Amino acid sequence: MVKTVPLEQRRSWLDLAVVWIGVAVVLSAILRGMMIGLGMGSIPRVLGAYFLGEALLIAMMALMGYLGARTGLTTALLARISFGRKGAWLISLCLGLAFMGWFGIQAGLFAETFQVFLSTSFPLPWLAFGFGLLMMLPAVFGFRGLKALSWLAVPPMIIIFIYAALSLKNSLLPADKLVQLAQNHTPTPYPLTLGGAASIIAGGFIVGAVTAADIFRYARPKLREILAASLLAMLASAGMQLVGSVLAMKTGLYHEHLPALIIKPEYAGLGLVGFLAIAFAQWTTNDSNLYSSVLAFNSILKWTRWKLAILLGIISSLLAAGGILSRLGGFLSLLSIGIGPIGGILMADFFFLHRGKWGAWEAVKREEEEKEAEKEVELPEKVDKLEKEEGKEREKEKEKKTEWKKGGKKGEEEKEKEESKPPCQLGIKFRDKFREWNPVALGAYGLGFLVGWLTSGHPWHISVFPFSIYAFNGILSAALAYWLGVKIVGGKLF
Repeated sequence: MVKTVPLEQRRSWLDLAVVWIGVAVVLSAILRGMMIGLGMGSIPRVLGAYFLGEALLIAMMALMGYLGARTGLTTALLARISFGRKGAWLISLCLGLAFMGWFGIQAGLFAETFQVFLSTSFPLPWLAFGFGLLMMLPAVFGFRGLKALSWLAVPPMIIIFIYAALSLKNSLLPADKLVQLAQNHTPTPYPLTLGGAASIIAGGFIVGAVTAADIFRYARPKLREILAASLLAMLASAGMQLVGSVLAMKTGLYHEHLPALIIKPEYAGLGLVGFLAIAFAQWTTNDSNLYSSVLAFNSILKWTRWKLAILLGIISSLLAAGGILSRLGGFLSLLSIGIGPIGGILMADFFFLHRGKWGAWEAVKREEEEKEAEKEVELPEKVDKLEKEEGKEREKEKEKKTEWKKGGKKGEEEKEKEESKPPCQLGIKFRDKFREWNPVALGAYGLGFLVGWLTSGHPWHISVFPFSIYAFNGILSAALAYWLGVKIVGGKLF
């Protein structure tokens, strides 16, 4: 059963801002901050990277959130409109892989925390794999209470990290020393350009930004309110990242050594208290990561959830054992390149091709006019109705073509007039025809991914300019390609 959230049940922007702050203030924000601190080397450059990265996230989060508020639908359902029913599996695949990666990172960090606290020499890969399997169990047995407990982990985590940053009496290390330390990291995501750092920041929350409709569908459809909630959430995230940057710039430690920074006496020295706080935060976050990954893949594979949980848990644990934590920079870059274009396509479809008037919005608009308490739309019935309408449309098209042939010269003129209609209108028919797989959307996604990759710092890249934000490059390229594709290809076919 698919529901559009009635306007009477919408919540205030402040309520939703609190929810988003809880999502944004997580341990991974500290890890990102440590990477940026080492890679940038100075506070002004760090702040510049935060400004660019967070501005990109705020813009995407607000626009995708507004899209959800206007339609009242989830991201998964919105994706079907642009990508087609089966094409929307692309989003499920990307999100599922993203959550698996985060699971591996948190499992690896938990193993590092355990090793530091007990001062054991047990091989870290085996610890990471073992703890990954343990963290898998709640999702296998369907216990999701840890997701609610994750809220309890936030306040002590904030207090501990702020205390750690303030308790370190030593001043910030010189910029050249920090950059040298960063370049010695193996494998290295460094040196970071301003655009590269901004893209890593964006990659850290790009999943949340692209799926912002899932939460903001409960908001009133007012852009300024959604923008305010997005701004507060990203300011909270930036604050946590700044704490991480200060920790790294004072100690010169890499992000994977965060547990040592909190627990060991030569740094913050919080011992058992620090161990329990960050271990609790890691465990509760990872339960949510695996459960979200299972939900994403379940829409594609249609397996029972416990079987999927075991399979994905084992694969994610292998990622942890393989050292994905030390490759955090590459993982975040991949997220910004791979997931950002999806948001670009959805926004281009909604805001530019159809001027904010999708069919889904009409249901919400009727609710506002009629003041209905709730309107439920059953998907199978809706699909049957659409298919019948399509059949009628096809019959009309056949009748038109027959009339054109019979009409001779006059019929040819009518045909030319019909085919000269604005491509935007024809694009709606184009989208309906490819309701299973929309080749324009999939092609635009591929182009956006390629442009993002080629303008990043990865192998086979093309240097554009020093402040190039490759996450933005991919989003913009995908949006433009989709807009042009629907207009040009849609106009030719219909």
